[in-house]
Amino acid sequence: GKMMHLFVNKFHTDMTPYNSLSIPEIFKFIAKIPYKPDPKGHELIQRPGITLRIGGDCDDKAILAACYFMNRGIPYRFVAVGQGNKLQPIKKIPLTHVFVEYKINKRWVDFDATYNYNTLGQQEIYARSVII
Repeated sequence: GKMMHLFVNKFHTDMTPYNSLSIPEIFKFIAKIPYKPDPKGHELIQRPGITLRIGGDCDDKAILAACYFMNRGIPYRFVAVGQGNKLQPIKKIPLTHVFVEYKINKRWVDFDATYNYNTLGQQEIYARSVII
C-alpha cells in the first residue's frame, strides 16, 4: 500500500492529460487498458505513464485512478480485498485484489476499473477488505 501511495504522489502528473474526463469517462478509459498480470511470483508496481502505454494489473490501474482523483482534488483510498472461504479466520484470508474508492457526497464509491466488464460503483462482496 505504501508504495502505491508513493507512486501516486510522485507521478500523478502522468494523468494530467485526462483531468477533463468525467468520472464515468475515466472509468471506461482505465477499464479498456489491457490487463497485464505481473510475472508469476512477483508483485510489481509501475509508473502510471507505463501502464497507459503497455497495460497493467489491478494495482497499476488503481494507481491510475488515484492519480486522476488526486489531480481533480477528489478524496480517494485504496482497498485491498480477498475472497477466502468461510472456514478461514478473517486475518488469514489473503488480500489478492486492490481497487480505489472515491468520496462524493460524504460516501465512498467503488471504482474498480481492473477489467472491461466492471461497472462503476458496483459493490462486490469480499470476505476480507482492508483500507491500505
